[in-house]
Amino acid sequence: MNTPADFDTALNTLRARGAVARRLLDGAARSRRERAATVKVAWAVARNNGSTLVARVVGNEEYAVRVDLARATFNCTCPDHGRVGACKHTLAVTERWVVNFARPEWVRLTEERKALTTALDMLDEREALLG
Repeated sequence: MNTPADFDTALNTLRARGAVARRLLDGAARSRRERAATVKVAWAVARNNGSTLVARVVGNEEYAVRVDLARATFNCTCPDHGRVGACKHTLAVTERWVVNFARPEWVRLTEERKALTTALDMLDEREALLG
């Protein structure tokens, strides 16, 4: 059975990974972020409890992207990787993770924690009434 502490741990992990993703996105040039919005992302896998994102992006060329949110590292097979910081492909994969996974997962965990806490409070009240 999950406890409020389990949910807190999951939320804190998700927040830390989200903070890494947000720093990556916020640190990128605006024009690169805008171009990233047009990149088509085909997910290969998200591993290590969601901390490593591996994707294939398709445009004029096809590139492989890996973003490690736990270590705050990223890699892409495009020619811009390393030359411009985070390339538009890396930004696209990170942004899609934030939008499609991190936020919905955070909301789900928050709601589950609230429901569990309410249930535990009700049980405590019942136990107190029964003596």
